Amino acid sequence: ENIKSFIEKNINSPTFLADALKEMNIQMVEMFQDLGTTAVIGCFSPNDHSFLFSNLGDSLAVLCRDEPILLSKEHKVSDPAEAEMIEQSGGTIIRERLSGLLNISRFLGDGILSQSTCIEPYNQEITVQKGDKILLACDGIFDFLSNEDCTQIVKSAENAGDAAIRVRDESYKRGSGDNLTTIVIEITK
Repeated sequence: ENIKSFIEKNINSPTFLADALKEMNIQMVEMFQDLGTTAVIGCFSPNDHSFLFSNLGDSLAVLCRDEPILLSKEHKVSDPAEAEMIEQSGGTIIRERLSGLLNISRFLGDGILSQSTCIEPYNQEITVQKGDKILLACDGIFDFLSNEDCTQIVKSAENAGDAAIRVRDESYKRGSGDNLTTIVIEITK
């Protein structure tokens, strides 16, 4: 409900997506002490066919070409660099989880845990072409489908809407009970 206003407020910055996420997090940390979320967002410029992505956590973006191209970064406690960042911030890792609770190392909200993490989102800008399809999805999708699986499903679908439904349904069929939010964007011009 609120991300659009944060993006519009920061639109003149070259890092407007990351700036929007960081600014939104300030409010979310105050409002939600023990609740949080991950995020993956993208913005397409038809003028130069650039697509800017930003993410926190394990919601990901994948460019579905012949070989899938990961456009985001999984912020997991199991990543040695992320674990080091947590420990340097005074946090603890218990059973491969931040404070024994979360397996992700960057997120929005969760005020109690946010003091031990970094809010800097991962950013990437790419040039896309007509016919490209981009998948943005929550971790529930990627828990049961590889980037290659997702790409195969997306590329075989008739349109972006059908592709999103098919990716979601396949992950569910394979056993995912986590968030299955899925968006597929097709570049048509």
